[in-house]
Amino acid sequence: MKKSLLMMLIASVMLWSCADDTSQIDELMAAQEATLEEQLQILNNQGEFYNFNLKILDGNDPIEGATVALSSSKSGEVEEISSTSDANGNVFFTNFKVGGNYISISKENYYTVNGIINFKFEEGYNYEIVNGNVVPIERNETAILPLYAADGSGKNTSKIAGKVTMQSDLTTEEPEFAVGEIIKADFTKEGIDVSDGLKISEYTVSLNDIELGSGVVDSAGNYTIIIPGNTATSNVELVIPEIKRQQRLAFYNSETESYEYTNLESYFGINQEYNGIPNIRGIIATTTSPPAGGEGLEILLSKVGRAIDLNRYSYDQYVYPTTSRESNNITYRFFAGYKYQGNPQLKITDENGGNFRADIHMEFALEKIDMTNAGKYHPNQYVEIAVDRMKDGVRYNVFYFVVYADNSGEISQEVMDDRIDDYMRDNYIAGFGNNFRRITEDFDSLVVRFGESQFSGGFPANGKLGYNAKIERLDIRNRGESYVDPSFEFIGGNPSQAAIMDVSYFGCRWAIELINASVSSPYQIVPEIDFLYSNDNFYNLSSNKITLDSTVYDFYDDESIEKVLKIVDGKVDFDFNLKYYTGFVSDQMPDVDIENISSEPAAVTFALNEEGGIDFVDGYFSGRGYSEPFEVTISPTIEGLPGENANIKIRGGRYNAYGEYIWQGEVEIIDSGSGYIEKLNPVVLSNFAVTGDVSFKVVAGQTIYRDINYGSGRRIYE
Repeated sequence: MKKSLLMMLIASVMLWSCADDTSQIDELMAAQEATLEEQLQILNNQGEFYNFNLKILDGNDPIEGATVALSSSKSGEVEEISSTSDANGNVFFTNFKVGGNYISISKENYYTVNGIINFKFEEGYNYEIVNGNVVPIERNETAILPLYAADGSGKNTSKIAGKVTMQSDLTTEEPEFAVGEIIKADFTKEGIDVSDGLKISEYTVSLNDIELGSGVVDSAGNYTIIIPGNTATSNVELVIPEIKRQQRLAFYNSETESYEYTNLESYFGINQEYNGIPNIRGIIATTTSPPAGGEGLEILLSKVGRAIDLNRYSYDQYVYPTTSRESNNITYRFFAGYKYQGNPQLKITDENGGNFRADIHMEFALEKIDMTNAGKYHPNQYVEIAVDRMKDGVRYNVFYFVVYADNSGEISQEVMDDRIDDYMRDNYIAGFGNNFRRITEDFDSLVVRFGESQFSGGFPANGKLGYNAKIERLDIRNRGESYVDPSFEFIGGNPSQAAIMDVSYFGCRWAIELINASVSSPYQIVPEIDFLYSNDNFYNLSSNKITLDSTVYDFYDDESIEKVLKIVDGKVDFDFNLKYYTGFVSDQMPDVDIENISSEPAAVTFALNEEGGIDFVDGYFSGRGYSEPFEVTISPTIEGLPGENANIKIRGGRYNAYGEYIWQGEVEIIDSGSGYIEKLNPVVLSNFAVTGDVSFKVVAGQTIYRDINYGSGRRIYE
């Protein structure tokens, strides 16, 4: 029932459209109770809303014969209508349905236009509501669209053309073409209109999938870009893409250890600067490999005794020094002792050394004299008092000082104390208090003696001497020899606290012995030898100096090493049958690091003449580890390349002190050969370049030429 009513309604609409009887359509719409949406659909299906006129131009000239196709997808069904432009470039569509309205405009040798043409349903624009029914208002829409000639010959086009080159094959000097790359031009900055009138959205202009404003580089490297052209100048910018391509070049394959042609991924573009390419020579000179450099040498070190080479010195009084003293690679701390009654003896303990001899010189200072007898003298008369040293029961005078008897002619304890206090206050007077006086001879004790010639009718005074004595210095008579770890002890002298000499570092040289018993590979090259040693708590890596007598040699110095080491029958030995020592001193055995030097084949490069034959040596490396002259074979770098018959013989050279053959680049060219290639990657590196600016102005009908050179690119090395 619903369907029959709808058909009746459609028939009624058609009659109404012809008769223009609004009362009839009103009655039918009301009778069927159709909604406004249903009414719009019914009327649109009858084409009651729009007529459409499209004009197609080339500049201001009409284009005849262009096919315009409209596709409508209303109500889930797709309907297509098409028409062809007349001599005026017009295409008319009357009473058509409005749906998706996809539009396509095409003509042979022109770019095809595709898009969506936008019609609208709007009350008051193309319909009215009368008594609850839709009343159409027929609209006549127009649009003007340009078509662009595929060859750019139209009045509304301009062209950009040129050649695009690149160095994608570095094994040839001839440039290649960037075939298949798309070069574009940005012409949107001027806001070029694509339609005048009813607008088209999702607008594309393309030919064979190539958009307007794009050009494909052909097999000859040429490109042409068609762009819209105005009668006035337009701003255009050339858009040049970055390219990532495989690039052919000669390369050394470290995995196969051979040269080969290969392809590496490389970048080309306006922002890329070239980077280096391998400089692969077309010929390779292969040399005989030398024997292995050698392995297995060991070094045995033994400490070499030395003299106790201390300078004469004086010591701080009383206190044990907080900082160490240093003398000729001996570091020590010293305490001079306190209140010695006589000379001590020095005992040195070292199972290796001997013959050290030193005299111990003491110094003393009086502190008091305890009077046991006041004596009897003339009143107020001075009395000489002598300080004597006792040695083996014999008295020897050390020095005198004076004390005055009192009014009664006595030297009482009070008189003595006052006088000694006076001397102590006068600090410049040696022998009292803290102002010590040297004793140059040994003594068992110090005693006091009062002058006897001054008393009259009486008797001399007597007393006991109180003093402090300590070591003043050692007077070395013989430094001894062969000491490696001496310890010092002061014995005897009955002190309150004995003197101490604490040696924390006793640096010695080390004798070097070369042990070849474990050599597993015969030596051809003298190894480099490092010593890590302690020098007074500082660890140093030695400069490898060793000494012979007073001469110092350096293991790193080629001339010196030849004077010190040699190779005999694959073993490392010292030159001459002599004892060698380290040039440094240490109190601990150094760590030895032996770096065996690997042998290296010699290398030689040649210049080529015009016939591709070898001309002369333009570079060489003598190699390491050769025991005799070697052979050189010349061949193309990569198998299959041209070149043959080159033949040379090594000449000259010399043998160093330990038997290694040192070549100095001399050769005899027996046959130059011919046909060899100078360089496998002969390209001269270049950066990206464009002839002229990439931004420019253009007018209709003009052709702008821009050649593009991508250069040699930037390789991506793995």
